[in-house]
This record gives sequence, structure tokens and C-alpha cells, in this order.
Amino acid sequence: MRAALRRFPFLNFRILLLLALVLLPEAAAEAAFYVDDFEVDEPGACAVESWISYASNKDFMAVTSPSCVVQIGKSPVELGVEYQRSREDGVWKTQGAVSSKVTLVRMTKGIGVGLSGELDWDLITGASKGGNFNVPVSFDIGKNLRLNVNGGYLYDGDLKAGFGTWGTGLEWTISPKIALIGEVFGQLGAQAQTTPTQQPRFQTGVRYSVGDHVDVTLIYGRNLNGENANWITVGTSFSFNAK
Repeated sequence: MRAALRRFPFLNFRILLLLALVLLPEAAAEAAFYVDDFEVDEPGACAVESWISYASNKDFMAVTSPSCVVQIGKSPVELGVEYQRSREDGVWKTQGAVSSKVTLVRMTKGIGVGLSGELDWDLITGASKGGNFNVPVSFDIGKNLRLNVNGGYLYDGDLKAGFGTWGTGLEWTISPKIALIGEVFGQLGAQAQTTPTQQPRFQTGVRYSVGDHVDVTLIYGRNLNGENANWITVGTSFSFNAK
């Protein structure tokens, strides 16, 4: 989904880089999931994630998001772009985004912390749509079980309002090829316009690894964009090494 911030070796290069890229949509995590984990791959690792989502109220979303990890200073940094074509209330929209992500604290005693951010644009008018930053914290809580907790800030350029963002996701790897994922997420703020916008949103799905470099995901979601509709999402992820 969609769809990441907090680490600090205090005011170091990683923080400055992210602030420069992201100041102020929603970031989607792996293949259409909104709740992110803390990890960044090794430099040279690249991926192309794409998904199509259909809602019971006729809304629609198609997204493709390529990314690669580069070495900047001493830190691997994931840099990505996103292209999104969507239909909301019968109106078609085209958006683009740039994003970045770093690992602030590597997995230590079962806890890892990351930092990510995104800037968004309307590709038809060129207007800024705002952006977000996110701090994903991951907990290894048992054999093949990982809990991800997110907190961040979203600026909506259309509403000219800011919102706190939150999310919690659980991933259970039941075999080398199959993982079950569930997540609850949402946004907080006095400017939230409707009851569905204020209500929690959720997704649950299964990810199947076709091979070492290809994953396919099937997801059911509810109220993904604050519209109080049911969603079905099919996503793919293709990874490769650019070195």
C-alpha cells in the first residue's frame, strides 16, 4: 500500500537525507500492504512492486512502484518512485511519488527501527498532494512471527491539513513459500472530515513466493481510503540485484 522514520544516530546524515527528500498519501509497504517493517536490503537490491485494487463502491486503484537500494555514506538507503492511476467517486486521478527509507536500528534483541518518507504529486496538474513520514518498528515475537508497529505524520495537500498516522501488522511465515499477513491502520486529527475517515482500516491476505525473486499477494481490505468500502487487491513483487 501502499505506502514510512525514526532512528537517530542524532542528526546524522541519514536524518538529513530523509528530511531533504521528504518533508511533508499514504505510503504503501510491500505489495499493497500499508504497515511497513524496518528493514532495508543490501545496496544493489532492486524490486518492482505492482498491484491492482477493486472496491465494492466501484473505486479502483492500480499502482506500480520500482525501488533500489544505494549506498549513501555508511548507510544503505532505499530510493523509490511510484505511479498510481485511480478512480474515486467516478473521478479518475493520476499521481506520482518519490520515497526513501533507511534502517535506523538493526534488529537487536528482537527489535529493529526504520525511517521512511514520501512526497506526492498530481501528475495531471503538477500540484503537490503532500506527503508523509513514518517510523516502522519491528518485533520478532516468536518463531516465524513478526509484529510491525508504525507511527508517523501525513500532510494532505488537498485539505491543507496534517494528520497523525498509525498502524499495526502481524506477519506469520508458515512455510518458505507462504506467509499470512494482517494489519490495522488509520489516521488521527481534528480535521478528519467523515466518520469513515476516522475509523480504523484493515487488510488481511496471503503472500505466495513463486520462486526466489517473485511473490504474488491476494488481499481483502476494508475502508482503505476512508470510503467505508470492501476492497480486493492482487499484487506482485519482482526482485533482482542490479550489481
